[in-house]
Amino acid sequence: MTQAYVLTGQLSDSRSLVLDEPVPLGNGRVQVTVQAMTNKEARRPHFEVIEEIWARQRKRGHIPPTAAEVNARIDEERNSWD
Repeated sequence: MTQAYVLTGQLSDSRSLVLDEPVPLGNGRVQVTVQAMTNKEARRPHFEVIEEIWARQRKRGHIPPTAAEVNARIDEERNSWD
């Protein structure tokens, strides 16, 4: 049995679909079912979006900069303005 993926996207015209995220498949033909979303369905709560971003960052091993690193970058940028 093949894996099914449920994704969201935007129709850019009557024949083109732009997905909100990549599909983990190679090139080739796929079967697509299109279902219109209501405005309420299309807008996800802020906390849900942030949680998804954090989950993707954890999955790829992202380590956020420390406060000291951020401050050092800000200082470096400000010093370059002179």
